[in-house]
Amino acid sequence: MATSDARVQASDDEADDAWIESASCYRCLACEADVDDLRSLVRHLDERHELDLRQVFATCCEGLYDRMRVVNYVRQQAAHGCDVQTQQLLPPHDLKWKQDAYLRPFMEDDPLLMELDSLFPDDDAEEWAMQETDWKQAALDAQEECQRLREELAEAGRILGLDEEIDPKGTQQTLEMQPIPSNVREQTGPQESTGRTMHLPTQVVKTKCRFNTKVDVEYFASYSDMAIHREMLGDRPRTLAYQTAIEGNSECCMQDARVMDIGCGTGILSLMAARAGAANVVAIDASTAMAEATMANAKENGYDEKIEVINEQVEKIDGLPKDMACVDVIVSEWMGYGLLFESMLDDVMTARDLWLKPGGAVLPDVASLHVAGAGPQAGKDWFWKDVYGFKMSSMGNRAHAGALHRASVEVVNPAHLITDACAFHTIDVALDEKDKLEFSAPFQIERLPKEEGRGGREKVYSCHHPLECHVLVLWFEAHFTARFCRERPVTLSTSPLAEPTHWAQVALTLAHPVLLTDDVVGIQGTITFSKNRENRRSVDIVVKYAGVRRDGSTSEQHTQLFDI
Repeated sequence: MATSDARVQASDDEADDAWIESASCYRCLACEADVDDLRSLVRHLDERHELDLRQVFATCCEGLYDRMRVVNYVRQQAAHGCDVQTQQLLPPHDLKWKQDAYLRPFMEDDPLLMELDSLFPDDDAEEWAMQETDWKQAALDAQEECQRLREELAEAGRILGLDEEIDPKGTQQTLEMQPIPSNVREQTGPQESTGRTMHLPTQVVKTKCRFNTKVDVEYFASYSDMAIHREMLGDRPRTLAYQTAIEGNSECCMQDARVMDIGCGTGILSLMAARAGAANVVAIDASTAMAEATMANAKENGYDEKIEVINEQVEKIDGLPKDMACVDVIVSEWMGYGLLFESMLDDVMTARDLWLKPGGAVLPDVASLHVAGAGPQAGKDWFWKDVYGFKMSSMGNRAHAGALHRASVEVVNPAHLITDACAFHTIDVALDEKDKLEFSAPFQIERLPKEEGRGGREKVYSCHHPLECHVLVLWFEAHFTARFCRERPVTLSTSPLAEPTHWAQVALTLAHPVLLTDDVVGIQGTITFSKNRENRRSVDIVVKYAGVRRDGSTSEQHTQLFDI
């Protein structure tokens, strides 16, 4: 009781300042800067990022929950390169941050969320206002001093004759324009299921990801489950495409070759390579259970003399068996949901740079991402409209709310597609660098005429609002092109129009469906893929989209963030 009494009798000054001292430091909402106290954080946001929390809280926030939504929304947008300024959080702009999804903390153990109820107390408002002018002047003075020091440093560099010129402005370019290589476009070419290919430049997006050993341990351990391998081996389009590429190109690609199989799993691709005439196969898997399985399978099938198994992560391998300095062929089934989930292509590129001979083959050697629009039947809530004759709209509403920020893996009925398809990003696995795996690419899709509705007997326009695009459907194609597979080139497609695979498609539910009419004839925008900062094997997808009219003008653009 004495402690409680002491708290009650604390001085007014101590009560006013308690909220300032309760955390050792605070991470900025819009960058990675750490500041010592809340006042410094608010000042930093206002001066460096043009984000006035006090104005936003006072104008639009009805309570603590709204403040939490604002903080989590700004942190999430900043993580994906989207700068949020004061006016974007105020009317008449769409208050996207009002969604309940932003009640979920974006940053684990965020100290700011614990103290939002005491931020900007009423009796402290006047003091904040009085200090605002001094803060701004101090910031200007600091900027001038930094600029002076940079100029002195640049001058010192010139006097000393340093090779690299020092930039007195201290700027760093973070986005680079990278055109899709023309040779890749020629190799992939238009496919029946891909529609058009965008020939616009792709921006490379660079994300700082936290390397998490626990994530990798859990990832490799998950592949010790035999059910996963049963599902993959039972995926006929997948397995037969690899068999055609490997055994159907034995003369030009496999005969007497040194082959590396990355993420070998059961060793099925290693066995195919050995049967196709490979001289040696190096099978690599970081899962101990699967490395042992590959050794057992190689021995059982009489290929244990050809197949050497390495139980290690690619980047930790310090040498190849049998005194091999390099390999002639790299084969790997690295594709994940939406192509890049699991981030295994990084490992393939690492092995390519370390161990593949100049001009060596990579199978598959080209991968492409595609998008098309689908009607409301492809949405997460459609199932709940009629459940054995019962309506369950509350369930549908909850499913729909979750789908607005979480990509779903679905087998999309081709009858539900209402636009053509667009290939919006291409990766040359044999040539491209890892920065091509994070990107921002343009897309444009156009509505299908009624007579071109897909899906056979089921009419694509038989539902309510038939031309309203509710979902963007993503899929990939992996190409074993004639560059390395001259005897039998093959394409593995996960399109809704192709035979279903275990990858299915990725469905992105739009918060603002686009009504396609005689005037609004398509949808255009950009799709950004970046690695999740906390889990490098997860992917964050940002979609910007707007309707396109016949005259080329566009409707209001909307932006959504999805995780997968």
